Formats: sequence, structure tokens, C-alpha cells
Amino acid sequence: HRDLHSFPTRRSSDLDLEATTIRGYEIDAKRLYSRFEGIEARCLTSYQVQAVITELSEKYSPKTIRNTISLLSSAYESAVKLGQLEKNPCKNVTLPKKERAKIDIFTEEEIMRFIRELNGERLDYKVAYELALFCGLRRSEILGLTEDAVDTTFKWVKVRQTRHNVNGKDVIQGTKTASSRRELAVPDFVMEDIKELIERHNSVRYEHTDFLIQDGFGKPMGHSALTTQIYRIEDRAGLPHVSIHDLRHTFASMLNNAGVDIDRDRKSVV
Repeated sequence: HRDLHSFPTRRSSDLDLEATTIRGYEIDAKRLYSRFEGIEARCLTSYQVQAVITELSEKYSPKTIRNTISLLSSAYESAVKLGQLEKNPCKNVTLPKKERAKIDIFTEEEIMRFIRELNGERLDYKVAYELALFCGLRRSEILGLTEDAVDTTFKWVKVRQTRHNVNGKDVIQGTKTASSRRELAVPDFVMEDIKELIERHNSVRYEHTDFLIQDGFGKPMGHSALTTQIYRIEDRAGLPHVSIHDLRHTFASMLNNAGVDIDRDRKSVV
């Protein structure tokens, strides 16, 4: 006679999950509880689950809906394996088809205009966007880079951690996948900007963070700052809005146009 709040679960510490993953599960769980609260787990039907999928489709993307129902289905599967329930009502439902993510990238001419506009930008922002555009780094990887992860002699950066905002708190965690832990060669002009940035950080009198990208006051740059600023830069240059994440896709496109086999040497872009 358990309701959906009482599913057998394992603690996040037992599962060794990252904070961002846990936060995602919490959001999905709240979405489920708000719709199924009070219903006994053994009484939930496939019809009820399908009705909720239809309701969610009016507000959420197919990916969000699939993730949400996947969490519910996993909870049922655990209960079935433990002999607490007989069946999983999520098995017979129809989920929305996956959508192909819309990717926006710069053309070659737009890349040049973006680079020219960066020349007048504060150096922390300039370096951050160069690391995305010319090295393929994710926003969380850029924000997680420390100055000691940069080798100015051999001109590479070591990607070993990411930085996120989870429930208003700064969280440092590992890279998205094992293959995301990598050393990347950095173009000469980008490394020159990085060296100048580090010199500027070390020349100020106040104490500053060890992170490479800072907010101008010696503190780690805020997580939303890179997202907000890139749109301001694009507006000034009369460019279409391309997110910092899509700068990575622009980077991959440049490699492809240069004849690099991305599938064969995937580490160079992921």
C-alpha cells in the first residue's frame, strides 16, 4: 500500500552521482510527485501515465518528458525486482519521439566578425570564447579551468574538472565523460591571450581565485555571465545569436571543413 513517495531508492552517496545529475533527478521527481501524489504505486495504470505524458507534452520538450518517465520507470523496475510490485505501468506507454537538437553555427564570414568584436572585449571574456571556438571546450570546462592547468611552454590546457551552479552553490565535479578528460593543444594566438590574462591576474594587488576565467574582481566568473555576454557581443556585431555551446559546434564544423575526421579522432572535439 505504498504511494509513489515510498519507492525503494538508493542514496545518492551509494550511487556516486554527480551533483548536477542528482539535481536533474530531483527536478524530474518533483514533476512526477505533483501529478501522481497520493496514488498507490500498485494502483498506477499505463493509462494514467500516458495521460500525464500528453499533459507534459504541452509544456515540455520530448527529451524532458522521456527523462521524467524514465525515472518513474526505473523506480518501478527496482520495486519489481525486489518483489514489492508485480508490474511496471511505464512499459506500455508511448513516449514522444526524440527531437534532433537545433544547432546554430557561424559562417566563416561571421566567425571573422565575431573575432574582430572580441578584440574590444574584456580579456576574461575573450579567452573564454576563444577556448570554446578554437578548442571546443564546454562552458562548464572553461569555468572549471585553473591557471595551473595551462602549460604556456608546450601550449596546451589540461581539462580535468568542470564547475557548475547547483541550487545556488558553486560545485566542482569531474568531466562529463571519461573521454572528456583530455589535454588540448591551444593555437598560438589563444595562448598569447591566456598568458596575458594570467599576467594581469597576477599584477593586481587584491587576492584572486585560482580559476583562469574571473569576474574582474578576483572571483570566479558567474555561470550565467558567459551566456549573457556573448549575446551582447553578437548584438553589437550584428550577428545571429549563437550560444557558447554552439561555438563548440562551430569548432567541429571548422575541423570538418579542414578535412579532420571527427568520428575517427573524436577526442579532438569532445
